[in-house]
Amino acid sequence: MKKDILRKLLVISMLFNIYVVAVSQTATYAPPPVPPYPPTYYISGPATICSQASYTIANLPYGTTVTWSVGSNNLQLVSGQGTSTATYAKTGNGASKIRAYVNYGTVRDKGVWVGVPSGLSIVTNNPNHLQVGEIRTYFLSPNPGSPTSYQWWVTGVNGLPDNGLNILPGSGSSSMVEAMENGFYFINAKSENSCGWSNATSKAVMVRDNDGDIPALSIAPNPANNYIGIELDITDGCDKGSNKKEFFVEIFNNDGLCVFSESFINNKFKINTSNLPSGLYQMRLLYNKNVYKEQIMIKH
Repeated sequence: MKKDILRKLLVISMLFNIYVVAVSQTATYAPPPVPPYPPTYYISGPATICSQASYTIANLPYGTTVTWSVGSNNLQLVSGQGTSTATYAKTGNGASKIRAYVNYGTVRDKGVWVGVPSGLSIVTNNPNHLQVGEIRTYFLSPNPGSPTSYQWWVTGVNGLPDNGLNILPGSGSSSMVEAMENGFYFINAKSENSCGWSNATSKAVMVRDNDGDIPALSIAPNPANNYIGIELDITDGCDKGSNKKEFFVEIFNNDGLCVFSESFINNKFKINTSNLPSGLYQMRLLYNKNVYKEQIMIKH
């Protein structure tokens, strides 16, 4: 009888000890740290895509899915949808954006440039005419695509190199240009990135002697397409406040033939050039016994 009681007490003691140990282990167990929400993940990959490139989000937890997309028509997803690495192929040219959506709510974007630089134009803070001996700075803007090299050069109306304008040394995304001779010229520029050279862009420039005519006469756009705007500054001296005068305009082609002639009563007017063939023309404006001459370019 006593042996049975002792045996039962021993079993109860053993079970109690097992329970205490189990409770103790459960109380001291610490789960692994939970990552911050939302986690901070970034897209890694090249900033410029020439033909094809891959992009990755590193250190994603097991079981994470990623939905990849693009921000323009310049790129197409080739492979990797649902995984941490995606490959994109070039379909256009210009700025784009790669977007990754992680399945628990994190969205990441990466701006990229696709292909060679594009959309360039040459700008300056001054009018399109220069005086002989004048030096002016021209800028290539906007300047996308992470360019590393630039080329500047001058051509005449025949498209051949011309020394009437001189590109000074040290040109990069901006260029200092010196006017050397009277004439009508084009300043040209292009830029290069890791994908290659951009298309060239050009700006028409008129060079004249410092004879006092240039500050008074403004012509834009030049080159012109459908129209050309003309304004003569007559706000000085006896003409101040009086712009109701007669202005007679003639336009001659390269053969010396008059292709346009008309009188205007205001100092600011437009001329329709849509019916004139592309080419170089000489414009003559007569006002108050003065004659103003300018070259204009028609470019359709």
